[in-house]
Amino acid sequence: MADEQVKLLEKELEEVINYCQSSRLNQDQLRKCAEPLLQISKKSNRKSSSNASEIASRSNSNFRGWIRKLAVLSFVVGVIAVLFQWSVSYRWICVFAKCFALQVLPYWDWTGLHRESCILYNPYLVEENLTEEDCEVCEDYGSIDYQRNISHSTMANEYLFDNMPIVITDAAQDWRATQDFSIDYIKQLYNKDKVLSKFDLCNYKTATGHRFVQVRDNNIPKFHVYWENCFMEPMKALRTYYSRPYFLPPMVEMGTINIVAMASPVGDIPFGHDHYKLLSYNSTDSMTWFSQVRGQYFIRLSPRSPCDKICQKLHFVLKEGETLVLPNDMWLFQFAPHGKNPSIAIGATGTWDQ
Repeated sequence: MADEQVKLLEKELEEVINYCQSSRLNQDQLRKCAEPLLQISKKSNRKSSSNASEIASRSNSNFRGWIRKLAVLSFVVGVIAVLFQWSVSYRWICVFAKCFALQVLPYWDWTGLHRESCILYNPYLVEENLTEEDCEVCEDYGSIDYQRNISHSTMANEYLFDNMPIVITDAAQDWRATQDFSIDYIKQLYNKDKVLSKFDLCNYKTATGHRFVQVRDNNIPKFHVYWENCFMEPMKALRTYYSRPYFLPPMVEMGTINIVAMASPVGDIPFGHDHYKLLSYNSTDSMTWFSQVRGQYFIRLSPRSPCDKICQKLHFVLKEGETLVLPNDMWLFQFAPHGKNPSIAIGATGTWDQ
């Protein structure tokens, strides 16, 4: 339709030009005849120029508006990031968030959502579970391996990737914890240290029914406890007493918690007696290392299903200076105090892309 109109207009203009030429009009006469058309053309050009300027001005205004919005958004994100990184403000944010969650609970039960690992269902997510084929590596594994001066490749390929536990005998020799830690020293740390004394413990477990305050402040003769430091500052404070274990390959990223376990002496009770109350430690991270700083712990490693039908349970005593390295997918980790001396161990978790 538009092409036909253009062709019609061209034809009419051509007829006008032929008429003017046949009438032998001079240039002044032709200009006078064409004056209405020229006026329309000039108005159209002015209008087009005005529209272009208006569009450019509007584009510049929109661009400046987006720049302002981006600057405000960047400022807000920066403030939020600073508040979450600053331990004081982060702690208050957590306090207010927990209080708000408790106030909302009578009107909306969010606890089920809190327990979910994923808020949105992903139909393409396939969880990796142990298979009987995975269990073949531990089928004939009747006792724990002991190694020293182990290489990263050996640790990764022969133990971590195969879900096999191992004890390293030379990992904690130069740690500050091996020099300083005792039951009284740890009690003093969590009672007077400006960082460790101000933060709550996480995942506190006891086999003797005592709260941590009782263990810390009272001279309780029998106790067997462990806990995690899950807040950043106390976790960093405890890390000053140990370094990253040399045997961890670069692929392993240290977890965001560390573990402290301590127990009073068992005494002369025979090995294997029911007095050995085992505490279980579970982690969703890929692996756990557990280093014996003082005394001894009796360790039980139980294969998880379906490997529990194929592999044997492992029982051994972790001695002072030894470090247990445990892939968490295949083994359940339990421990209890052993021997006539107090037991102290520290540990942490690690993850890697599988």
